[in-house]
Amino acid sequence: GEVVFCGCGSEADNHALRGAVALKRGGLPQGAKPHVIASAIEHVAISACLDQMAKDGEIEVTYVGVDAEGFVDPGAVAAAVKPTTVLVSIMHSNNEVGTVQDVRAIGEAARAARGAGG
Repeated sequence: GEVVFCGCGSEADNHALRGAVALKRGGLPQGAKPHVIASAIEHVAISACLDQMAKDGEIEVTYVGVDAEGFVDPGAVAAAVKPTTVLVSIMHSNNEVGTVQDVRAIGEAARAARGAGG
């Protein structure tokens, strides 16, 4: 194992996202672009990094919306899963809208969709 010290949370988020994508990229077919799913209410440190990675052609990103109360629908995440999906990033506790996401249900839905060929 390795410990990496970062200057701030945004830098740590960037390392986590880029590292997760890099680790999973090798499991994709040659030439396939990794796909990442995130919620529309992610922290800017996450969305800015994903947007830059998409702009640079490193990934494809899908943002799933939230309902009127700020909750992510696990079904929406499942519907967004593709064969090239390598990461789902959902902020557990949102400090701006106050929602606490059901990340267990979201993860189960994403895994089920992945197993169904999504």
